[in-house]
Amino acid sequence: MDLPAEIQDLIDRAAEALHLELKQWIDLTDPVVRAKSARHLAALANHGGGYLIIGMRDDGKLDPQQPDDLSGYSHDQITGIVDRYLSPTFQCDVFIGSPTGADGKCVVIRIPSHGSVPVCAKADGPHDERDRPQGIRIGEYYIRVPGPKSVAIESPEQWRSLIHRCVLNERQSLLESIARVLLSTDRSTEEAAPTLKAWHDAMRKQIKDLL
Repeated sequence: MDLPAEIQDLIDRAAEALHLELKQWIDLTDPVVRAKSARHLAALANHGGGYLIIGMRDDGKLDPQQPDDLSGYSHDQITGIVDRYLSPTFQCDVFIGSPTGADGKCVVIRIPSHGSVPVCAKADGPHDERDRPQGIRIGEYYIRVPGPKSVAIESPEQWRSLIHRCVLNERQSLLESIARVLLSTDRSTEEAAPTLKAWHDAMRKQIKDLL
């Protein structure tokens, strides 16, 4: 099956950036690897969406150590990582393809943007011998920073763009919902009023929580 043009172009021109994380072949059944992958997924979602490519080196070349069986890099595997470590959960798209003219393959995971609230870690990664969580830490919000790297937010400045997108996403969702009510022909103004008030109150609470 042909890849979407967007994904094929991404593979052909792969270079690490804030929206793109490249990883050599990793074992997604390993608990520590799963925790580290969850951190990258969270950071890319909080960046406004992005991609994780497995099977590529940092220089954009295919990792020659490709497993014979790629069934372990499925949509269900990625969903399991998200469900285990992140909240709110989200659905990723998974593609397997090759750079144009190449024999080897890689796995492309397309991560959507966060919605009206940022993505947070809801569980620790496996603990090491000193009882420190590995890969991801509960309660942390991860973002992308130059390097590129996926790191926990440590300063108010790092919150700014993330909060801004949350507010915009909430506003867009509310406007779309209000438009559906106003355009409805089978509901009276009296019926719609409580719903509109609930949206208004929810928006105010959401913005206050973010700030």
